[in-house]
Amino acid sequence: MVYGMQWGNEKVVHQINLLIPQDHFVYICQNFYEIPHGDERIQDKTNLDSELKCSGVNVVDVSTSTTLDSLRVYYSSSVLTMGIERSVKDLNSMQNNLFDHLFDIYGEKKINGTRDSTSGRLEFGIGQAQPSSKTCVDTSGRAHRLPHCNLKSFHAMNDALQAEIRDLLLYFNRKFNGKRGLYNCGYDDLRTKFVSDLFSDEGWDGPFVGWEYINISLRSADDTLHKHFDSKNDRRVGYNQVSSCYRDDVS
Repeated sequence: MVYGMQWGNEKVVHQINLLIPQDHFVYICQNFYEIPHGDERIQDKTNLDSELKCSGVNVVDVSTSTTLDSLRVYYSSSVLTMGIERSVKDLNSMQNNLFDHLFDIYGEKKINGTRDSTSGRLEFGIGQAQPSSKTCVDTSGRAHRLPHCNLKSFHAMNDALQAEIRDLLLYFNRKFNGKRGLYNCGYDDLRTKFVSDLFSDEGWDGPFVGWEYINISLRSADDTLHKHFDSKNDRRVGYNQVSSCYRDDVS
């Protein structure tokens, strides 16, 4: 976390350090909306960690502990991570295709608000309701505005990359979500149908992958993800989890 001890007017009392290895790395975290997160420059890490510890902050290095509170970390030797290669037809092809696609975006050097310094970033799926959003009527006759679904950045990928991304998302959906997933979370049939229909209406081809919002980014080691909250995340039990997959050695 950049700047260590202070978070606005509040004080950080607990910090978790994730050092991304040069191979596959996956983490999943619940209640992410209430956890501030961001990058700490590696050259400043030792001094910042020392300052935090002297101030009474509990600093934990997850390279030695893969489960902490609501966070679970899976390195390349884990069964979960090794299973990616069996679920994606050609993982190296996907990574190369994705890198090429994102590198074109990265080359434009767009600054995205106050969160990303410089990154090639795309996102697709469910967002906020818009004036043009569809509505549904419940059994009492009350109309509800549905969230907007935007798949433009997904459709901008070539067909091969779209298929590979779908396979990857389906794999993690099977492993993490639903009654048989690692979190054994609840399942909302009506919500799932609405989201699946919204994806389908926007041209989603193939089975619904179970994830409502997907964010993919490419950053250099010199780029900083500034500290921030994901305050708009769903807070309901069973829908309050975030999964992230990293690879650090693509060149």
